[in-house]
Amino acid sequence: MSKKNIYRLRWITCQIGDFNNQRTVFINQLHTLEHSAYPWKEVEINLKKLIRELGKGIGKIDSSIGQLIKEYEKLSSRLEKIKN
Repeated sequence: MSKKNIYRLRWITCQIGDFNNQRTVFINQLHTLEHSAYPWKEVEINLKKLIRELGKGIGKIDSSIGQLIKEYEKLSSRLEKIKN
């Protein structure tokens, strides 16, 4: 695996971590808003939209990671050993 591909893999795994963290922040904000004494429908709608879009982004990044791993048999076989 070339340095370029290792860099890509590191970058997208970092990106998925950032997306997950941000999604958690939005979920927590939504939960707080839902139990607030003064709910705000527009903010709730926007938070739900952001959570949904981040979920889609996470799915796309996850499939990119899968493709990178499948392209490189050596890495794929190492991951299979880890899984088992």
